[in-house]
Amino acid sequence: MKTVHTFSLYIFGILLLLLLLLNLLEIKKLNEGIFLQGIEEKLFYINEGIQEITTD
Repeated sequence: MKTVHTFSLYIFGILLLLLLLLNLLEIKKLNEGIFLQGIEEKLFYINEGIQEITTD
């Protein structure tokens, strides 16, 4: 009885760790997306500024 109980606890712990890992990966993807979006906006503004300088 006790070995079955500890075995189920091991499985439960491993599942929790996997869920935590997946959660961290999703957060990392979100942060990368926000970071890349910020870079994209900055490049757009730089490009607009260069176009204004060259057209003047």
